[in-house]
Amino acid sequence: MHCIAILARTLVAWLTVALLGACAAIAPGQSSLDAAHVIAASGGLTPTWETAGGFRLLTYARGLEQGSGAVNVYIEGDGRLWRGRRPPADPTSSSPMGLKLAAQDPAPAVIWIGRPCMYLDDARACGARWWTSHRYAPEVVDALLEIVQRRVGGDRTVTLLGHSGGGVLATLMAARALEAGRLSVEALITVGAPLDLEGWTTLFRVTPLSGSLDPMHIASRLADLPQRHLVGARDEVVPVAVVQRFVQALPAPNRARLEVYPRYAHSCCWDEDWRMLCQVPAPGRTTPVN
Repeated sequence: MHCIAILARTLVAWLTVALLGACAAIAPGQSSLDAAHVIAASGGLTPTWETAGGFRLLTYARGLEQGSGAVNVYIEGDGRLWRGRRPPADPTSSSPMGLKLAAQDPAPAVIWIGRPCMYLDDARACGARWWTSHRYAPEVVDALLEIVQRRVGGDRTVTLLGHSGGGVLATLMAARALEAGRLSVEALITVGAPLDLEGWTTLFRVTPLSGSLDPMHIASRLADLPQRHLVGARDEVVPVAVVQRFVQALPAPNRARLEVYPRYAHSCCWDEDWRMLCQVPAPGRTTPVN
């Protein structure tokens, strides 16, 4: 089975697994924030800084001024690659896949939200636990939901989307929003997200994320929500089996679909085809597609 072969390559995967980040060089003299501005501008997204839950978070958006209609909400991934077992001094990625996907989305209204401690002048002052053990903490989930409610408003429906760790947070946000009635969530879409968090850390023998929530523990709340969980067959960071376990944990009947794409890896090449992939309807059936 192909996913078993993927699981066997743990040594290579460890080098990229710790923060699920993608490494890409930026132009000489160009900061990560400059690079993000360029990506966002390519999709007509404009920046705003938001404060919520004690975090200062960068956002990019377009179409929110319309005041009505659905909004696609993107949550950025975990950021910069770890080297060995030591976390980076700054989690900001020079190649944010979540932002690349948001910029490619043809929907009229889109908002992208960065993660705690990213794009700041001094990330260390923010506190490293927010990009290590507590990256999916309740405080982070609540802060992201607060920003969505503030920017989107209570009368518009949203689809929550996220790549990698951003998909984990999008899933946790969906469950929290549905439970509290704080937001009208229309669908959930994840890309290469480690939705069985405990199983993922055990697989790669990395330290459990002690301060984080695990989507597996809230799967029962999401059975009625239309969901698409995309994963690449070549993904060595989040193997297919990790995502598959979450989908299988959803109560039956449910409205979730696992989509396995043969030529994709963790960071390749979702953004190249996202204009097409993001417009596939969320399912009303449970049959996985390959």
